[in-house]
Amino acid sequence: MDRMLDEATDENPYDTARNKGERVLNYILSQEEGKDPVFFANRYLYDFIAPEIETGEKLKIKDWSLKIDEPTNVILGYNQKDRYELGKTYEIDYFGNKLKITAVGVAKEGTSFVNGKGEEINLDNAIITPLNYDDSKSIFTEEEYKEINDRSIIISPEADKAMYLGNYLRGAYRVVHLSDLISQ
Repeated sequence: MDRMLDEATDENPYDTARNKGERVLNYILSQEEGKDPVFFANRYLYDFIAPEIETGEKLKIKDWSLKIDEPTNVILGYNQKDRYELGKTYEIDYFGNKLKITAVGVAKEGTSFVNGKGEEINLDNAIITPLNYDDSKSIFTEEEYKEINDRSIIISPEADKAMYLGNYLRGAYRVVHLSDLISQ
């Protein structure tokens, strides 16, 4: 879906009309024992959640096209704001690898998302990080990619309609409503 992402800017965003107006919202949450939870979100999911920022800046379109060896701009969950300083680069462990992050903003308390299984994911303790498939191929196993697909959501061009990507790939076209995915 993101074939033209490198050409996109905040002033000239990616034209989803070329893809029939569909968008895929996907993420993977790393919750390894003793480590900060890292919430990898693709650009469409980040825009859908639209986290309100308490301090600092939001992520920008270009943050999804940075190379993996460059520091990744991240948003800190509310409870992480005292652990990491805005503008500084840190190295954290994730999926058995090291990730260099630079905190650019702090999300307001209570930022959350309801995933494709109906589970509410509170992001107050998480580090919200861009999910870039080109660079993530060396990070995730085949099983982790399957998990991404099972929890991903395809937004339909029809207003307020979506379906789970895992169901779609299995031929089960169960429609869900976007309003059900936003926690009240």
